[in-house]
Amino acid sequence: YIVARNRKSSKHYWAECYIENIGWLPVDPLLGDQSKDQNFELPVDLAERVSPREYYFGNLDFAHIAFAKGLVNLKQMKVDGRAVYRPDVASLQNLHEEATGNLHSYSSNWSDIYIQGIY
Repeated sequence: YIVARNRKSSKHYWAECYIENIGWLPVDPLLGDQSKDQNFELPVDLAERVSPREYYFGNLDFAHIAFAKGLVNLKQMKVDGRAVYRPDVASLQNLHEEATGNLHSYSSNWSDIYIQGIY
């Protein structure tokens, strides 16, 4: 997720690249490729310090929230269980819910996060 200045969150993905003798670096191409004609406000003000292209290659700001790192490959608890994958959920896992037994119905709600405050 990424949190905008108005505290509204949205699903957002970024990458990491490996540089020998340095290690893994975060890279956010969307935020790094900001131009004046785009209708997107950067979560932090970088104007006088460094360009977004330079900053978001090797750095992330406080507006990035990570819930998973890499793919989490979960196995079903029971072979006859009913597994559910939700592609609209921003977690990098292959299984989100599983139901077993004599369950007739259930419901679940996966909503976007809400930011209460920034301290």
